[in-house]
Amino acid sequence: MMTELTQAILDRLKDRGLDVREIAFKDLIDGTINLTRPAVNITMNQASVKRVAVNTYKYVTIVSLILVVNHLKGGAIGDGQRKSKIYELIEGISNYLTLQDFDLALENPMIPMGFNNITTTTLAKVGYQLYELKFWCSWNVDKEELDSPIIESLLVNYWLEPEETNSEPPQASDVVDLT
Repeated sequence: MMTELTQAILDRLKDRGLDVREIAFKDLIDGTINLTRPAVNITMNQASVKRVAVNTYKYVTIVSLILVVNHLKGGAIGDGQRKSKIYELIEGISNYLTLQDFDLALENPMIPMGFNNITTTTLAKVGYQLYELKFWCSWNVDKEELDSPIIESLLVNYWLEPEETNSEPPQASDVVDLT
């Protein structure tokens, strides 16, 4: 669900004209990336899981959007108007995502928690302002979904390599038994 939710949010923001991509702050500082319009990076860094029934668990997750704005110096627009435009953008994104369920099985749709200016001195010196917008949402997972073969698949396909290049890859049953 986390992957589907992240992708749905990104798709909606792209549809509204935001530049949505992975942005490394190092790239902003050293000039590898030069943004000409506001960009958004999304992360899910926190979630809690609660048991709600014998076979049902609830995931409550916090979705963070990092809004990166190129703070152009000078020009005809003053700092007050520039900040006003940034605040309008923050409100617009927040209003757009509030109560969205993205046609997913969310128990609680996207609910805004607030925003923070997370601009560091280094990023400000190179002309960027960063804001973190936080939302929370939740969904239920049945025990049957938790027993899916995804763990075995991930182990086999991503983390385990055969000892010899010509040998067969390990099979899930050779790696872990979840019973």
